Amino acid sequence: MLPTSRWPLFSVSLVLFLAQVVPNQSGLADDKRVDAAGDPLPESIRMRMGSTRLWHTYLSGLRFTPDGKQLLSLGGFGEPKQCMLWDVATGKHLDTKPASSFPLAISSDSRWWVSYADGKIHVAAGLAEKPIHTISLDKVESATITRDNKTLTVLTTDDWVYRWDLNTGNELSRHQFALVDPLTCADEPLARISPDGTLLVGVLRRDWSTAKRPLPLRFWNVATGKEARPSLPATDNYFDCRWTADGGQLIVKTRYRSFVIWDLKTSEKLAAWPGSNNYNPVVTPDGRSELISSYEKVAIFDLATGKYGWSQDVAPQVPGIGLKLAVVNRYAFSPDGKTAAVGSNCGRIVFIDWHTGKYVEASTRQFRFYKEG
Repeated sequence: MLPTSRWPLFSVSLVLFLAQVVPNQSGLADDKRVDAAGDPLPESIRMRMGSTRLWHTYLSGLRFTPDGKQLLSLGGFGEPKQCMLWDVATGKHLDTKPASSFPLAISSDSRWWVSYADGKIHVAAGLAEKPIHTISLDKVESATITRDNKTLTVLTTDDWVYRWDLNTGNELSRHQFALVDPLTCADEPLARISPDGTLLVGVLRRDWSTAKRPLPLRFWNVATGKEARPSLPATDNYFDCRWTADGGQLIVKTRYRSFVIWDLKTSEKLAAWPGSNNYNPVVTPDGRSELISSYEKVAIFDLATGKYGWSQDVAPQVPGIGLKLAVVNRYAFSPDGKTAAVGSNCGRIVFIDWHTGKYVEASTRQFRFYKEG
């Protein structure tokens, strides 16, 4: 039996050998050659070990189209990045577009698509449409469209919040908030815009610098720049927060990955759970659970009971080596709320029924080799 330490060398040698001795993987003419998944092979390539479906290297973004039939991914090594379009039913690659096509936000009526690239915000009427408005702005962190689909709210990494009228492209307001500076805190506490685009939550620099504890976690109306509601108490380890989709609850995180769930209508603490070895949590559409990654796996965590449910591999370790070279880092939920697209920094994307933890059909059509052969 081949020693495990020589598996990588053996795999490379096998690829080179097959490329020379296999005349044609599909038995078709050279201009019609396909791999095992039925996808065309590049010129001069005789065989593909595996499939390129649902793979996008250096993945940095995922989003479903409004009809849920296609998935957009953003990624690529260095610059420029690329936006790739995938068929959800089959996992087949449909098209490749510039990074400026990847939407940061899509209005609920699908009328407005907002993307960002090269220091410019692009507002278009669809994926392939030319921008209706182009706005120059640096350091964009997030973009949110209000529920009435009339206003775009943008948060920058230097804590400016801008608002634009989507119909006219006119700026409505801008406010800067003196939030904690990254030089003050090694792990900068993050600020977040509410799902309806009307509120900002964060920690002020002056609050952080005082000895007063617990820290007040403050809320501002982004249109007026004024505080909109009473603050919530947060520990000095506050790092991040997540809103539920309806904006009714806030999940407050610490740098030690513990968290507290708050009811924003009553300011009542609903639950508190200690830290664990998890990263990149995202709240499920029903607001009752989180998808949490731990290296190559993704699991579901019940926010009410504090217990884990199913766990699923997304980025398996390298066969024969046992190294964990990938971490789950991207999520997107389908418009009907049934399916989660989960991606890792190695580039693999899978579709999971997040209620059951089972792969959706398109993900079962990917091909890969295991140590057992």
